[in-house]
Amino acid sequence: MAIQYTVPIRSYDNNRWRANIYSDSFNGLITTVKGSEGQSMILEYSGDIDDHFGVFIKSTLTLNMLNEGNIDVNQLQNSADREYRIEIQRNDVLYWVGYVIAEDIEQPLRSDASVFKITAICGLSMLSDMDYNHDNLPGVNGTPSRCPMNYIRQILFAQSNLNVPIPIRWTNAIRNAVFEGQDVFIGGVQWSPRGEGFNEIDVDTGLAIPTKNIYILEGILKSMQCRIYQSNGRWFIRRVPDYYTGSFRYTQIPANLGKIIPASSSEVIVKRIGEGGYPFINERDLITNIAGIKSCKVTYNSDVKENILPNGNQDLIVPSASAPIYWGFFDPDSTSVLSLDGSLDGRSGYATELWNFSGELKHYTLISEGALLYTGGLPVDAKKLVKLMNFSFYFSPKEGFPIIGNINGIMVFSAIVNQGAGYPDGNHINIPVLGGSGSGAVIDAVVSGNKITSFTIKEGGQNYLVGDQFTVMFGVGFGFIGQVVSITSKPGLVNFESNPLQLQIVMNIGENQFFLNEFGIWDTNINTMISPHIDGLAIDDVARVTFDRFQGGVKLLEPDFVPQAGDICEIKVIFIVKEDQKFVIDNISITIQDSDDVYISSIVNSKNTKEESKELNISSSFGGYMVSNFMTNWDRSDTECEFIDGDKYQGTLTGMTADVVARCKYTSSKIYNGSINVRNQNWSFDEIYIIETLADRRFMPINASYNIEKCEVDLVAIETRNDDISRTERMYGSNTKQLSN
Repeated sequence: MAIQYTVPIRSYDNNRWRANIYSDSFNGLITTVKGSEGQSMILEYSGDIDDHFGVFIKSTLTLNMLNEGNIDVNQLQNSADREYRIEIQRNDVLYWVGYVIAEDIEQPLRSDASVFKITAICGLSMLSDMDYNHDNLPGVNGTPSRCPMNYIRQILFAQSNLNVPIPIRWTNAIRNAVFEGQDVFIGGVQWSPRGEGFNEIDVDTGLAIPTKNIYILEGILKSMQCRIYQSNGRWFIRRVPDYYTGSFRYTQIPANLGKIIPASSSEVIVKRIGEGGYPFINERDLITNIAGIKSCKVTYNSDVKENILPNGNQDLIVPSASAPIYWGFFDPDSTSVLSLDGSLDGRSGYATELWNFSGELKHYTLISEGALLYTGGLPVDAKKLVKLMNFSFYFSPKEGFPIIGNINGIMVFSAIVNQGAGYPDGNHINIPVLGGSGSGAVIDAVVSGNKITSFTIKEGGQNYLVGDQFTVMFGVGFGFIGQVVSITSKPGLVNFESNPLQLQIVMNIGENQFFLNEFGIWDTNINTMISPHIDGLAIDDVARVTFDRFQGGVKLLEPDFVPQAGDICEIKVIFIVKEDQKFVIDNISITIQDSDDVYISSIVNSKNTKEESKELNISSSFGGYMVSNFMTNWDRSDTECEFIDGDKYQGTLTGMTADVVARCKYTSSKIYNGSINVRNQNWSFDEIYIIETLADRRFMPINASYNIEKCEVDLVAIETRNDDISRTERMYGSNTKQLSN
C-alpha cells in the first residue's frame, strides 16, 4: 500500500503526530492535508461499561481535516471496507492502525473549503462478518501448531482475515494442569486439532463451511477472561485478574506469521489520577457504583455435532493411506482399511471398507495411542451427558457371510412339453418346482399365449451355465424342458442365524467396565456382544442398523461409587471383523441428549441478590465429543480439561470463568467518570489507575476519548479486584439439574 494523504499535527505538549492514509491502488505523489485546529485527531475506545470482562475494546479514530480541494472525496466515499488504511504515528513511532469507514464520510455539496471528517476503526468490529481462513502456522519449535496464539495472529495478521499485522503483547498467567509451566497461548494447549472447530462440513456438497473470525477470537479470549485492544502500535491482550494490579510480566511476539519467537519481560503500567499524576481538568468528575453479585453462572455452549463419535461419518481421511482419521484396526496384521469415495447413506463423503485375511478376530474401533482394546474411548461425563443415547450405523456385506438360497438367478426360454394351459398372458407367477433337476426351486414364470415362455429361478436352484438344458416338473405329467440363455448375478440373502456381524459398545466408569447387550442393558461380562439380525439383506445391499430400544431412552448404569479425580469415564464402539470377511461400514453414530456445562460460583453468606450470567462458546470440558474444546486430541480432553489459576482455582475454563467473576464482583465496584490532562505523559489506553481520594483501589479503563492534539482524555474506568473470598461451586448439565461426576 502507498501513502496517498498525510496529516501532520503537533500536540500541545510538542509531540509530533502524523496520520498517514494508505491506498491499495494509489501510486502518485503524497498529498499533505491540514488538520482542523483543536479537533484534528480524536481516538476513542469503547467497552461495556457494566462488564469488567468484555472481550473487545474497540477503538475509533476521527480525523478532522481542512479540505482545500486536494482531497478526492468521491474516491474515499466509494472505497471498499479495507481499501484505505490509516496509521497514526507519534514522533515517527507507530501508535494506532485502522481502516477508513466510507459510509461515515460526508461531502458538502456547494462549499469549496470545509472541515472534512474521516472515521477509521481498529477492525475488531469487522470480525463478525468475516469468514475465518485458516493456515497451519508454525509454533515456537517451527512445526505446525494449533496453539491459541496461532489462531489469534492468523485472524489479526493474515491478509485473508483482518490484515492488521502489529506486534501482540499479552499477560495471561493461567496454566494447563498437563502442560504446567507452559504459556497457555503458545505452549502445549491446542484447539481444533483436526479443524472440526472452525469448519462445518455441508453433508450435501462435502464442502467445508468456515466459521466467523469473531467466534474464534472472542471465544478463545473470553474463556480465559482476557480482553483485547490496540494502543502504542500493538495489540494488547490482558487477562483481567492478572494485570489489574498494574505490575506483571508480559510476553510479546513480532507481527509476522512465521515461527513464534516470544520475548518476555516485566512492566509497570500503574498511573495516578490527581496529585502526582494526571491532573483533573475540571471539578465535574463523578464516581458512580455498580452493585455486587451473589453468584456467577457460566454456561458453556459447546459445539457438539449430531454424531458425537469423532469422524464417525468416516469422511475425514488420510490421503496417503486412504484410511479414515481416528479409526482403524486395533490389531492390524492381515487386515486392511480403505476409504471408498461415496457414502452408504447417499450424502457426499466416504465410507470405509474392512476385510480380514487372518485366522483371528479383528477389531475396528477408535484408535487411541497407547490404549488397550477396551480402553482409550471417547471421554464422556457418564452421569451428566450420556443418560440417553441412540446408536446406529450403515452396513453393506461383501464377502465371507453365510448365504441363504441360490447365488445366481437364472433366466431361461422353455421348450414346452405341456404348455400349462389356463395361465393368463403377461402374468408373472410364482411356481414351486416339485421334481426334476430343478427340484426345490421357486420360479418366477412369464406366460405368453397361454404358454410359459421364460422363468427365473428365484431360490433353491443350482448354478447352471449358459446353454445348459434341464427338465422342470410342476406335477405329475406336467413340466417342460428349459435352456439357460443368460445368468444374472442375484445374490441370496445373508443368514444372520450364526451372528456373522458382531460389535461391542463399552463404557468405562472409573475402575468399572460395562458392555451393552442386545436388550439395552449394561453387563460386566467382557464377552457381551451385540449381534444385529437384518431381514432380507443380500450381499452388496445397504442397511441402516439402529437400536430402536434406545429410542425410548436407555439410561446408563449409575455406579454405586463416586468417581474420583482422574477416574476414566469413556465410551467405545468396536466392530468385530471375522476371518475372510469383507464389509463396508459408514456413519457410525452415537447421539446423546443435548446438554451444556453449567457452573455456578456462589459467594458464601453474601447479602447481594443478583446472579450474573455469562456464556462461553469455546472452553475446556471432559467430553471429547465437544469439538469446541481446548484439547490436543479427542481422547485427551478429559486429562487436559483442567487449568490452574495460581493458588485460587483449578478446574475447567468454564468453572474458572465463574470463579474469577465472583472474586471480582462479589462486592460493589466504583466507576470513575472524568477528564484528565495527559500533557508530557504519553497517555495510553493500556494503563491501570489509582485515583486521588480513593485509597489504593485499582481502576481499569473501559471507555476513553483521547483528543490527541489537546492532550486531554475523557475517561471511564471501573474498579477491579481479584480477592480470594469464600465461595462454593456447583456444576450440572443444562438439560438437567443433576450434578455431574
